[in-house]
Amino acid sequence: MIEDFWNALYGRSKVSQNILSNKDVKIVNIENKACIEIHVPEAPYSKKPIYVDNKKDLVYKRVDDADRIATEEEYKFMIVNSQDDIDTELLDNYDMSDLNHESIENYRKLLLKNTNDERYANMSQLDLMIDLGAYRKDRSSKDKQYKMTTACLLFFGKYNAISDRFPGFQLDYFKKTNYLDTDWKDRISSGDLGNEDLNVYSFFEKVLIKLTDNIEESFSLNDGLTRQNYARDLKVAIREALVNTLMHAYYDTKQSIKIVNCEDFIEFYNPGNMRINKEDFIHGGHSKDRNSILSTLFRRVGYSEKAGSGGPRIFDVVNRHKLKTPEIELTDMDTNVVLWKQDLMKEFEKYPELDKKVIKYIIDYGSISKGEALKMENMTEYQFRNILKKLKDDNLIKKEGEGPATKYVLIESKEADILRTKKVIKSLESFFRNK
Repeated sequence: MIEDFWNALYGRSKVSQNILSNKDVKIVNIENKACIEIHVPEAPYSKKPIYVDNKKDLVYKRVDDADRIATEEEYKFMIVNSQDDIDTELLDNYDMSDLNHESIENYRKLLLKNTNDERYANMSQLDLMIDLGAYRKDRSSKDKQYKMTTACLLFFGKYNAISDRFPGFQLDYFKKTNYLDTDWKDRISSGDLGNEDLNVYSFFEKVLIKLTDNIEESFSLNDGLTRQNYARDLKVAIREALVNTLMHAYYDTKQSIKIVNCEDFIEFYNPGNMRINKEDFIHGGHSKDRNSILSTLFRRVGYSEKAGSGGPRIFDVVNRHKLKTPEIELTDMDTNVVLWKQDLMKEFEKYPELDKKVIKYIIDYGSISKGEALKMENMTEYQFRNILKKLKDDNLIKKEGEGPATKYVLIESKEADILRTKKVIKSLESFFRNK
């Protein structure tokens, strides 16, 4: 029976691709009966979609621990998303008249400023596009002519030209007091009056100014007693999050890219799943670009550094200034990142001063023990027990260890837990470097 199962898988008549290995199929004993146990892992994005019986309308999608038939939109996403560098498509019947020349010149000025390479000053706009890789040679054609890539159209294009290729193209920025407010205080949206030719680059320029213009300046001292510039660092984190949203988005969809700027946080939403997990995003070093040319265009003018560095830069700022840990929500179709502008202590303003001292100690040092708490001014054992009970009842802290080794730590999100692991790794690296 197992042999027949493997023959069916490898024959491709039953399933379009086999993603199982020997370790996924085993015989187990249940109530004295030999049963075949089959573990079906989720397919990597490069092997999706997978369908059965050679019927492409029988494409299945993994939802939690079950599989269900995919919708037409989900099927299309799997097809496109299975490819790397999807923004390299060469476009027929597009030319320089479809691009926003003001966007190109703004980009050129920044390129000159960052590189000091004077050859860019006298290049024609077409030659500049070729140099940037935004126009590429069509090597399949007889005349080997240069053609516009989809990345070039998205990044520098006029709105109508973009919409002809990407009918659902929509970029939205909203400033609100509270997230659930139906009214907005400020807005930038594709096609609106004043934003008739909004493209990815002009949207980025305008929104970055909106997000960073009024960041309150505040200073703090780190452990090395050196000045830290909160506003400067938060601007870096915001810029990285905005770049990440735009260069990893899936543009062949009806879903809009949306940035919502609230008093305490900024939400960055893009259609298209993050191709790496949360751990790799936070730790860095791994990157799987969906849009390699868009990524390059941002990097050439210094808006993004090496691939895989955006997440670590964001979380380093969070760690340095003890901000509330960013929230990352990933599905197989989209990505949502919430970047908080407030420090962790703002969440605990309702608590009495002594309670806040305990919370701040845990934030600063990672945990607190009874001995450490009793060294605090005005702290008694009775008060510490009451504070622990209150914070446990509010589901803020948990106990770790037993006896003299007992300590209390914050109950953290998945992202915060990964960040704490990263901090431990960095401390160990620093220790061994200095040995």
